[in-house]
Amino acid sequence: MRRTLRTIGLALLVAALGTTGILSMASLGPIARGDFTTTRDPAAAAAAPEEPAETMPVVTPTPTPEPAAIGGHTNDLRWEVAIRTPDGARVGVVTAEAVNIRTAPRLDAPIVGTAFGRHPVHVYDEVPGDPVDGNPTWYRIGTNRYISAAMVAPFIPTPPEQTFSGHWLDVNLSTFYAVAYDGETPVYAAIITAGRDGKTPTGVFEVLQRVRNETMDSTTVGIPEDEPGHYYLEEVQYTQYFKEGGYALHENYWTPPSAFGGFGSNGCVGLLEHDAAFLWDFLDIGSTVSIHY
Repeated sequence: MRRTLRTIGLALLVAALGTTGILSMASLGPIARGDFTTTRDPAAAAAAPEEPAETMPVVTPTPTPEPAAIGGHTNDLRWEVAIRTPDGARVGVVTAEAVNIRTAPRLDAPIVGTAFGRHPVHVYDEVPGDPVDGNPTWYRIGTNRYISAAMVAPFIPTPPEQTFSGHWLDVNLSTFYAVAYDGETPVYAAIITAGRDGKTPTGVFEVLQRVRNETMDSTTVGIPEDEPGHYYLEEVQYTQYFKEGGYALHENYWTPPSAFGGFGSNGCVGLLEHDAAFLWDFLDIGSTVSIHY
């Protein structure tokens, strides 16, 4: 009987979520003021006055999610419909503009990084800790890495236009998320940068070529040094080309993590390094890459 009620509850939850991608802010309860900022500008965040109970986040790159154990355990039923990663975590999304990542679930614990708004995080477990706006729950998102549950919601991907067999990638240029699928099952989510002025091509492609570490020079794709849009980038990691003309998935180290989730490239799909590394291992020559709005 309890299993039946749980199944019915999940069905109602999925129906309520629809295709919004993440839960609404209203469903999260009050958002804490002591452990986040309301600006994406790192300089403004650093200059903001300190809150009585907390310092503002230290603006550092989003740390690589480090699997601590097979986890994903929470008592919140909403997480049952979030993406489950291959190592057992559940994918959440940061709902504040920026939030501190700490070594323990305490407001006085050392800050080891910053997670920015709309960035996915991997939740391995929930633990009790210092209340943030009355919410005492914290999420373990890696080895000695904790984040207040008051600023994280389950990540529910927008359903893809179509599905494919095997390992493939769905890139949504409206939400700025790339979601990795195994058949019909989503297993990973990454926030991206994409080509400004419609430069990222849409359609169904395949991985054509892979380069683990390369120098990207726009002169090789017809953009000389004296023209706008020229670039010369050394040691670009985990490049996977999906269309002739230099279109690829790859690490983007020159864009600040806080600026991910928008347009800004010459057409490639930019990724944070840990996301690019995951997709390098997940995809291969011939893997499908579906790009759409």
